[in-house]
Amino acid sequence: MRRGGSPLYHSLIPSESVSLMVGSRRTCQVGPIDIEVTSLHEAVQCTLSDALSKRGIDVHFANAWSITLANDDDGVGESFRGGRTYPDGKSAVWAMRWLRRSDRGIRPGHVNGHAFFERVLQGGVALGVRHYFLGNTPQTLDKL
Repeated sequence: MRRGGSPLYHSLIPSESVSLMVGSRRTCQVGPIDIEVTSLHEAVQCTLSDALSKRGIDVHFANAWSITLANDDDGVGESFRGGRTYPDGKSAVWAMRWLRRSDRGIRPGHVNGHAFFERVLQGGVALGVRHYFLGNTPQTLDKL
């Protein structure tokens, strides 16, 4: 279902509260998605910390396409709620930086999904974290 038919750029206009703290996390709303303001290194460390403490946290990655889809479809937007969403796309990071331009705090960084995946696997193995993959083919898992 389409949300109000308004283009994405209308949802990028900053509101009174552009960034907010979620626990000790800082997020920035881009379209309908709250995206973590972090770096690749911090995202990996946070995920490994969650795994070691046995907290089951969903991890999502958002780029311009997924933000646009979430803006147009409530079901897609709902899939980004809960867990953590990282900015995996230069345009998502640029939007976050523009929305947070008056905030002199932490600058949003790009969390490349491929690099994140590799670093979490490497760091997790070193820490004794077990990894579970759901919904892929045996051939893809063999490549991993």
